[in-house]
Amino acid sequence: MLDEASSEPDTALTEKILQLIGIHHQALETAPAPASLRDTLLAVAALLHLEAAKSGTGPGHTKTKVKHLEKAFASAARERLRAAIQASGHIVVAGNARLKH
Repeated sequence: MLDEASSEPDTALTEKILQLIGIHHQALETAPAPASLRDTLLAVAALLHLEAAKSGTGPGHTKTKVKHLEKAFASAARERLRAAIQASGHIVVAGNARLKH
């Protein structure tokens, strides 16, 4: 699990979530749609981001606080995406060019 003082993800938990997604789709006899899974997991991540921020932001959400939360969430998402690209050696297609990261 994520330690409050650490930004390192829990690899075992990540693996269990992916296994659960696989079991869920096996039971439905469907193939997981990556874009749909992404959107679902981003929604969960956003809710967890808000929950984690509650202790630091106090009651109510001013425009400034919302902007800060949005920037922090986007930054965390970019960091995790970059780590995943690096770890997987994933090839990103940009227009007609293929870029290996």
